[in-house]
Amino acid sequence: MYRPLIIKRRAYEALILSILLFGCEAWCLTEVLMQRLRVFHAQCARAMCRVTRKHTREHHVPSEQLRERLGLDSIELYIHARQLRWPGHVRRMGPERLPRLMLSAWVAHKRPAGAPQLTYGRTVAKAMDTFDLDPARWPELAADRGAWRTMLRSGEAARATRARQEHR
Repeated sequence: MYRPLIIKRRAYEALILSILLFGCEAWCLTEVLMQRLRVFHAQCARAMCRVTRKHTREHHVPSEQLRERLGLDSIELYIHARQLRWPGHVRRMGPERLPRLMLSAWVAHKRPAGAPQLTYGRTVAKAMDTFDLDPARWPELAADRGAWRTMLRSGEAARATRARQEHR
């Protein structure tokens, strides 16, 4: 890879993504909000590669190609990895701690009228699907901090899932 692109990617991941995704561990993103983040991510990739929108349209340069050139992952992968970091941390807490009690709590009542359908639990379940994690077995993997961090940082399962979805 061209050296300045490596530097741009590292600066983007360290500065821009850190600021953009601050607090995303607790977000319940709708598809509209996720699309806005995808657009921003694509704009940043185009800017780092010095490709204009006109050039993109004329030469049919897809955003995926620019991300590959930079070595970037999709914005979903960055968000889902961060969203899974918090449940892993909470899993390693003692069972008497309040965050652990809240994460494992269940309310056995119907959802009130007007309440949002997208909940934190569903957001975490979607992130687990991205990383091909079994919802019943994730606590075992999260109990080992090193294995959990390696899985989230590598994102190999997530990349394989994304490749399968793109080939359909």
